[in-house]
Amino acid sequence: DASAFDEAWMRQTFDDLYNGYAEKVVRWTNSLLFPPPEHIIKLLGAAQELPAVASRIANGFNDPRDYANYWFAPEDTDRLINAEAQKLAA
Repeated sequence: DASAFDEAWMRQTFDDLYNGYAEKVVRWTNSLLFPPPEHIIKLLGAAQELPAVASRIANGFNDPRDYANYWFAPEDTDRLINAEAQKLAA
């Protein structure tokens, strides 16, 4: 039944994809178009010392939604770095 694939279905399908996945991916890829802010420089520096941070960044290429948890806000970046540094020190 072709009526199942009407405009409402198309809009809902797009909204579900965008809000659940694509918005975070677009936001992350767009952030790479500009010079990195200080907290990203700090994050990349920490990745040299903390294998778990390096792994998290690398694995984000597989599922870029994870970047939303630590890439955009300095306080989230600090939270990740501090948590992984504490694990390594323990």
